[in-house]
Amino acid sequence: MTDKTWKANERRLAKLFGTVRNPLSGMNSGVTGSDTRHGKIFFDVKTSKHHFTQGSIIKKLIAIEEAAQKEEKIPVIVTHSKGSKEMTCWLSKINLDSLAGTKFFFLVGIDAKELAKLVNG
Repeated sequence: MTDKTWKANERRLAKLFGTVRNPLSGMNSGVTGSDTRHGKIFFDVKTSKHHFTQGSIIKKLIAIEEAAQKEEKIPVIVTHSKGSKEMTCWLSKINLDSLAGTKFFFLVGIDAKELAKLVNG
């Protein structure tokens, strides 16, 4: 049986960041509310056939902020459009600065592979 698209994307992202997908749904796993088991980043992967607006991404970031803070992780929304191989990571400027020591705008969209390079060194 093949993975559903969203589950396959979570696995692909986890592999890119040197970790594994968090099984079950969020805190039901008993380990983390994140979609992966990454030690620093709280990932929430969103797959859709529709375009993600900046407003919807900001709302999603705000929604996971508290859970990420409880786990002492950096909240990151990952968007993926069905039919595409690309994933975009969305995080605040302050959080990107803390991960990579860079200076960007308030909300940053960065290719998942590029963010993995910054995080993994």
